[in-house]
Amino acid sequence: MFNQVTSKATQPKPIRSRRPLAALSTGLLAGAALLAGVLVTAAPATAAPITPPVKPAATTLTVPTPYDDMSSSVCPGSAAIGFAQILTPAGSGADVWALDGDTVEFIGLGKACIRDRGAGVPLEWGFTAPEMVWSIDVGGTSTDLGSGTAISEGRTSIPTVLRLTHTVTTADNGAELSFGTNGLITGPNSDRAGAGTSVTLNVVNPKLTLVKQVCTAAEVADCLLTNDKVWADAATVPTGRDVVWRLTAKNDGNVDLTDVRVADDQLDGGTADTNGCVGQPVVPTLAVGASASIVCTTRGVTGKADVVNSAKLTSEFTDPSPDGSLTGRFPNGVESNIDPAQVTVLTPGLSLLKEVCVSGTGCDATKNEQWVSRTVVPLGTDAEWRLTATNKGNTRLVDVAISSEVLSGGKTGVSAECGSLTFGSLDVDESASVTCVTPAITDTSQDTVNTATAHGKPIDAAGFPLPGFAAGIDTAQAQAAVATSILPLPIDPGQPGQPGAPGAPGSPAASGTPSGLASTGLDIAGASLIALALLASGLSATVVLRRRTARD
Repeated sequence: MFNQVTSKATQPKPIRSRRPLAALSTGLLAGAALLAGVLVTAAPATAAPITPPVKPAATTLTVPTPYDDMSSSVCPGSAAIGFAQILTPAGSGADVWALDGDTVEFIGLGKACIRDRGAGVPLEWGFTAPEMVWSIDVGGTSTDLGSGTAISEGRTSIPTVLRLTHTVTTADNGAELSFGTNGLITGPNSDRAGAGTSVTLNVVNPKLTLVKQVCTAAEVADCLLTNDKVWADAATVPTGRDVVWRLTAKNDGNVDLTDVRVADDQLDGGTADTNGCVGQPVVPTLAVGASASIVCTTRGVTGKADVVNSAKLTSEFTDPSPDGSLTGRFPNGVESNIDPAQVTVLTPGLSLLKEVCVSGTGCDATKNEQWVSRTVVPLGTDAEWRLTATNKGNTRLVDVAISSEVLSGGKTGVSAECGSLTFGSLDVDESASVTCVTPAITDTSQDTVNTATAHGKPIDAAGFPLPGFAAGIDTAQAQAAVATSILPLPIDPGQPGQPGAPGAPGSPAASGTPSGLASTGLDIAGASLIALALLASGLSATVVLRRRTARD
């Protein structure tokens, strides 16, 4: 005869229309861990976070002072003379080099010595920057200029100094700024006025992008670099398996990159035997717009649940600027973004708790207070056992059953009824209990100990056997014991485990359970004293009877 009950977390869940088992108390769980050898997964180590990539701080490239504003230039006579000049930041000339996000300052100088171009048309000076949006500062007043704006001033209002500032992006790469007359003219003395100058902006933006993925194939051998179907942002793997990653580097900047390699690679939420990704080269040269991929393996990944693997790449580039000032702003090289990929590590676990009915038989399988690790019952009493299996892992278990059930001590041999018990399937954190009976415990010299193990098969979310666990998993041994007595058992209200005492059926709930298994049953010394007392009483009665007979 056996019964079955189940529970999950604190919510009982019936199986096969059996009554649910209430959640085990904290004390019983602690005892279960000791008695049944609960499978416990070590807490996963947390890796130090990867240092975020450092982007060079933007800077302002300014024109050094003092500079010649040509205010003292004198127009000789009536000659048509024009002056035009653009002052650029220090170290720059006709080509100005900057990084994306930098602010560049220019100062334009202009002066004309002719009032008009005939018919009273004033000579025009100014600048044109058709590709850019500029900010112009004239006389302390700053004004934003739309893209393609051309500034021109008549002879009588030509500013001596025209200050221009602009925050550059890669869209400004190759743009020109022109400053000078609005056209060449011929003066009265046949002198030509209309000097113009220009500079070209060169905006450099080294940018390396990383995409990290994990292989979803069931077999590591199928994790081919070029098979896009097996790569994703997340995967599910059994604990202890090797995990293969694909790292793809892309040059999203406007300058070729060199020596692209894995700068850092960390696991968070789990551990591994080895990590073959750190320091791996990706490609010697990565042209603008090009991509390159590698695969690498992290061996023996373990963890309780989600394990995140994050990586970062680094690279170098050839500085196109004449003075080599750009690469100096990348002390760690050109670093990529930090990109993670995730694996859910399936770690199966199964525990077994063995208990005995406090009164021998007749206990309610759903009432934890009626079940203990050891009890004492009258000679010849049956022993009813409760076995509780719990899914301690993070994946479903099927075909959970008792795999071994052996009696030792007072009564020995295989317990056929108990050995055939099954629990069915167990979800994560779900428990199921079954009961069985061993008849007529008669040995009073020692405990009868019932030792059992359970077995189950882990499956994945799709219902397939979990790779690496096709043979299933087993629990540690779980034990409970019963002792018998030939004497009437005294009722001690303060001693759990006695019929009629707290915890027995029909009695108040016990406050605790015995913590260990005794090695003997009957208290021989106490029994001997009682036997001697009975013998002495019998002898005394015999002597009295003989004396009365003699008098008669």
